[in-house]
Amino acid sequence: MTYTPFFTMGVCSTEDTSKLALKTIVKAQNQQCPIKFGDIMTCDSIVCHDDQQDVTIYYTVPAQYNGFDFIENIKQQDDQILKSNMTVEIQKDTTMKAMYDLMESLNYKYNIMIIADNGKIVKSLSMTKEEYAHEIVITPQSYYPQIKNSIDATNAQCPINIDQNSVLTKCEFDESNAIVNYYYSIHDIEVSADQIETFIKPNVLASAKSNPAMQIFTKANVSIKYIYYDSDDNFISEFIITPEEMN
Repeated sequence: MTYTPFFTMGVCSTEDTSKLALKTIVKAQNQQCPIKFGDIMTCDSIVCHDDQQDVTIYYTVPAQYNGFDFIENIKQQDDQILKSNMTVEIQKDTTMKAMYDLMESLNYKYNIMIIADNGKIVKSLSMTKEEYAHEIVITPQSYYPQIKNSIDATNAQCPINIDQNSVLTKCEFDESNAIVNYYYSIHDIEVSADQIETFIKPNVLASAKSNPAMQIFTKANVSIKYIYYDSDDNFISEFIITPEEMN
């Protein structure tokens, strides 16, 4: 019979203790779900897989944000930026931060599943210990590829009828000047420069501030210029909305 010293009997290893602590936190967090995460999404459940050495967090996008623009914005968002944003938000919560620390000690992966209100997967990501344990440096220019892809996709659909009197004829991203230009044609009515400044600009600004998909311009420190022409292609007016105005 092999002799086991009494001082090792019933003593858990550091790894076993960390796994137990991680499961305890996951269970406690699940009991509080759904948990508001950031400005929009909610955390609906957390699953810990010891056999796979990972933790998966399921996030849901509320129905009011399930429009095409917002969902497409998430799909097109650069993975590194999304990972950074998720890490920053979790680090703000002391309980989630404790879970992160335990995952790091166990060398577990962190999986992100973003799901639309209709149950469809919008985005799935996996982060290694090296990624979530260290800050990912994000600059305003990090958002440029996503903005360019979005603008290119919109431009490919032009001309786009905005309403019965206006058409978006084209759009472009001027990276060197950090500005996006939207070109509109106004037809069947006469609109003056004063009317655009007095009535159209405030409405456009209010819409931009309330649309989560527009937050990327603020993060990228990119302005938006709206340029208006009449049906004969004569210039009417233009105005710029800055990132500061969209905050």
